[in-house]
Amino acid sequence: MRVALRQQRLRHRQQISAAGWRNGVVGQRVEALHERADLCERVRYERATGG
Repeated sequence: MRVALRQQRLRHRQQISAAGWRNGVVGQRVEALHERADLCERVRYERATGG
């Protein structure tokens, strides 16, 4: 039973990657969000330290 479930999940993941969903638009959006957050943190830190 567990093996079948694991295979099902694996197949689903392969379908997602085949569609380019995770590595495509959503992945890029997430990356952009993280970069923007890092930038904001850096600016905030520099302002706080007077750098």
